[in-house]
Amino acid sequence: MVSQRDRVVRILGLGGLPEDGVLRKSIGEAFSVYLGDENDHEGLREFCTQLQTRLDVLGLELSDLSPDQLVDLLDGLGAMEDTECAS
Repeated sequence: MVSQRDRVVRILGLGGLPEDGVLRKSIGEAFSVYLGDENDHEGLREFCTQLQTRLDVLGLELSDLSPDQLVDLLDGLGAMEDTECAS
């Protein structure tokens, strides 16, 4: 069991200041994404959505994970994306 101190409760995605002046914000169940140009913001939002989907498949909540477990899960998502890109 992950201790109260060593758990992840939310993912925060921050993009750069957009040149078009649009202040973008996307809020999900376990993530918040702010700023970025349209492409960067969408990429951050999609990655966070994929993470949430993976957690749902595993029957986990973000708060069930330690920081190290989250890193392992994120590494797995990156590997999945690499495989999809190679197809």
